[in-house]
Amino acid sequence: MKSHVRILILEEDPSLTKKLEDELFASQINVEFYILGKGHGTSENFGTFCPDLILSDYSFLQSDLMSACLERFTNIQVVMVGSNRPNWEIINCLNIGMNDYLDMNHIDRLPVIVHKAILDSEIRDDYDRRYADLNKAYLTQRTRFAKQHALNEEERFHLAREIHDDLGQVLSALKIDISMLGRQVFERQPFDKVEAKGDYDEIMRRLERLTGTVKSILANLRPEILDELGVIEGIRWLVDKYKKNNNIKFEVSLPEVLKGDRVFPITLYRIVQATLTNIVRHTDATLVTISLKMQKDMLLLTIGCDGMEISKNEYKLMNVEIRERVGFLDGKLEVGARKPKGKRLKATIPFGKQLRMINYDKSYYSR
Repeated sequence: MKSHVRILILEEDPSLTKKLEDELFASQINVEFYILGKGHGTSENFGTFCPDLILSDYSFLQSDLMSACLERFTNIQVVMVGSNRPNWEIINCLNIGMNDYLDMNHIDRLPVIVHKAILDSEIRDDYDRRYADLNKAYLTQRTRFAKQHALNEEERFHLAREIHDDLGQVLSALKIDISMLGRQVFERQPFDKVEAKGDYDEIMRRLERLTGTVKSILANLRPEILDELGVIEGIRWLVDKYKKNNNIKFEVSLPEVLKGDRVFPITLYRIVQATLTNIVRHTDATLVTISLKMQKDMLLLTIGCDGMEISKNEYKLMNVEIRERVGFLDGKLEVGARKPKGKRLKATIPFGKQLRMINYDKSYYSR
């Protein structure tokens, strides 16, 4: 409950404020008054004062000052104050939007009115805070969605380019080679066997290239090794791939086996893949460490590197994808600095019944 109440008073008779103040003082309510009289007809006269309650002499009911108050303080309770007013006037002021009426002959009702205004103000403040938090969360989610959409579109772009550049060209060349060879065979055109053998060999080479490209695309979509040997072997294969293609040293500590449902392996694999891709593309790292271990009932994945960001925006953008994948497993992600130099990613994932580690060996594959 608020200990301090701000009240805006619209008065014609200065004695009104004195009576109200005395009643509230007797009730031990700490009040700050802001007083306006006739002639103050615009909102500029309010300054920066923001009241919790407006008390107005009945004579201000149809005044410009009252209109300015209602326009400026749309959610603040307004109570009309008068003496011996007939019932129809009281009903009229309630009908046009006033919240209450205080008869000066029953001024002992004032503390109750103030108390109600305080509660209303606190509810309004709580609503404003919740609305601000909700709006902030909404904007954050929209930003994440936009970034995730951008990442998905980038993946589609690379996949489309790979299909067009590799598959498209190979298929076009195959179509031409097979068409020429078929014309010689089916139209019984004269042909040289050595030349035909060369065309046949070229077709077979193109088919092998086509097969390799298809396998590469499929491996990027879902590595076959995940289904055949499991996620741990998939991570080891991924490390070997990055080690082979980049001048980076890896230190890896993994269990021998980690079993889970159908969704878990590919999600964990993608987290490691996205992190390594982020490190390789957007940092100057020369050493990467990967650790996967149990900590109570949690699975703890830690990936660190000794490099700093070369392109910070791209590095942070990729972190959004990683955070979303960790969240998909109900996990938490921490990304921070690694002492004395570098970056560190720490993912903590609940270790449910569908996951279990077998024969954990810290030293395995540390090279």
